[in-house]
Amino acid sequence: MKSFNNTFHHQKLTSQQKKRTFSRLIAILWKDNKWWLILVAFLILLSAVGMLYQQVFIGKIVVGLFIGPALENKTEPFNWDQFYLMIFGSVVLFLVSIFSGFAATRIMINITYKTMTNMRVQLYKHMQSLPIKFFDDNAKGNLISRLTADIDTLRQFLSKTFPSIVQSLIILIASIVIMLILNWKLSLIMIGVIILIFASSFIIGKFSSRAFVKKQKGIGELTGYAEEMISGLKTVKIFNQEQNSIKQFANINNSLSKFTFKSEFWANVIWPTSQNLGNIAYAIVSIFGGIMVINTLANGQNAQAATLSGLTVGTFIAFTQFAKSFSGPVSTMTQNANSIVLALAGANRVFDIMDQKAEINDGDITLVRVEQVKDKYVEVPQAEGYGMYAWKIPFGSSYEYKILQGHIEFKNVYFKYVNDTEEYTLKDISFEALPGQKIALVGATGAGKTTITSLLARFYEISEGEILYDSIPIQKIEKDSLRKSLGYVLQECVLFSDTVKNNIAYGSDGINEFVMNDVTEAAHLNGHIEKLNDKYETILVNSGSNLSQGQRQLVSIARASYKNPPVLILDEATSNIDTHTEIIIEKAMDKLVQNRTSFIIAHRLSTIVNADKIIVLNSGEIQEMGTHDQLLQNQGMYWSLWQNASKSSEDNTTK
Repeated sequence: MKSFNNTFHHQKLTSQQKKRTFSRLIAILWKDNKWWLILVAFLILLSAVGMLYQQVFIGKIVVGLFIGPALENKTEPFNWDQFYLMIFGSVVLFLVSIFSGFAATRIMINITYKTMTNMRVQLYKHMQSLPIKFFDDNAKGNLISRLTADIDTLRQFLSKTFPSIVQSLIILIASIVIMLILNWKLSLIMIGVIILIFASSFIIGKFSSRAFVKKQKGIGELTGYAEEMISGLKTVKIFNQEQNSIKQFANINNSLSKFTFKSEFWANVIWPTSQNLGNIAYAIVSIFGGIMVINTLANGQNAQAATLSGLTVGTFIAFTQFAKSFSGPVSTMTQNANSIVLALAGANRVFDIMDQKAEINDGDITLVRVEQVKDKYVEVPQAEGYGMYAWKIPFGSSYEYKILQGHIEFKNVYFKYVNDTEEYTLKDISFEALPGQKIALVGATGAGKTTITSLLARFYEISEGEILYDSIPIQKIEKDSLRKSLGYVLQECVLFSDTVKNNIAYGSDGINEFVMNDVTEAAHLNGHIEKLNDKYETILVNSGSNLSQGQRQLVSIARASYKNPPVLILDEATSNIDTHTEIIIEKAMDKLVQNRTSFIIAHRLSTIVNADKIIVLNSGEIQEMGTHDQLLQNQGMYWSLWQNASKSSEDNTTK
């Protein structure tokens, strides 16, 4: 699976990718909002037509009521009725244009918010379905920004920028057509200026786009670094690295500031450039148009009559109105070039995740609860929490049930994280865990302890060999069912911003108050909970920071106990805990592992003395295996680890 760290920030989209991304984005909008989008298009067109016709209308008013009669020496009284009617018509056109534009914007905002809300949910839902390997390969900060910054960029583009660009494009095209009809000679001047504006904007836009992309990259780096430092602030302080941390943050921030300045500078150059070029075009049109009007009048032609060589006053006024206002739509389109680039880049990053293959929940054997009725097993509702766990195995057109025992067996298992690398992380791993046995995994960091438990949960697929669960190859067991049979107690307790009660019952079907009390008592947690202000309803904040490390560990144990899994994995559960708390946790764990097949990973060898089997790992291979007494008699690697641990304990006691 490819890494997204570079894809998200460094990849420059090709023209084909931009077209494909834009088409996909429009297709998503169109899918559930077809008629609303048609209405929006009509309203934008109506607004644009209203704005355009005002230019012609003003020319007609001025010439028809003022200039025309004056030039033709008409002495009739001023036609106030016609004047009021024209003013009323102009106001109506103005209001229609304003209302249509407002309505189009309002509808587009509703469409966009609904679509982007759904897209954010769909993106999060899809991320939940991705394999663990995906999250190993990609920084957490980058993935979070896909859900937040990129979706917000798309929302802003679709609700504001895109309708504005469409309206500007309609006005621009219609203006060119009308100007060509009014006078093709002056129109050529305007078309030449339009080409010049777009050419200059394209050149400036290239500099601006590069700076904007680097700015976005800098924001991602700064966010990621800040998140990392805040999360690890305790470590930073322990090693007195506050000043170095500040220095590195300042360097990243200075780099971001530099690219922010460049991006804003070039973005702000586009607007005045296009506006000034538009003003120059207006001046040229006014000069040449004025000369053409003078020629018309000098030739004695009617002020309102069109000629080939000259220009009528009405046409001149209308044309200058178009010349003065057309640079606005052009400037809008060029000014929003960066918004288009960022929106397409953001959409592409979102679609990149959406296109990742979800983890396949394969396997046709499922985990159910059953009870024995006479001589056969009958399924009972999972939510009720009674009955026995059993594997539901397809058998012809029916099913057979096999009571779950918790018998785990690794047979000649090989594994490597990346398939095209030569080095195996695990090599020829073979062992058996009988139902109810306590299996300890020992070894240095990187020896493969956690990898073994990850393979058991099928977070990764083995490269070679076989893992059996109650004599069933785990590839044949549905992943959700497999993981439902496993309980985890991790060193880094993951608690959520929710009540203590909901954290303990996390992943279970409903809350049973009796079971809740039993598991908290068994975990020696009840006394701690009773001291909290709202007891079981106390909200845990910031991953449970309002609890001590030991209390968080006990909540994790209670959670595993509440789930009541047949197989339990304790991943370095007692490291970083003081001795007194460790004793309490050990007692809670002793109750937790009873009648369960358990895999224990611990740095403190004193916690695994009573294990039924200790597996000593070294560089991904089983170095030796046996009970505590057997391994000490062998005087191998485990004996050395035990001697070092004993010496360290004696030194600490002496101190």
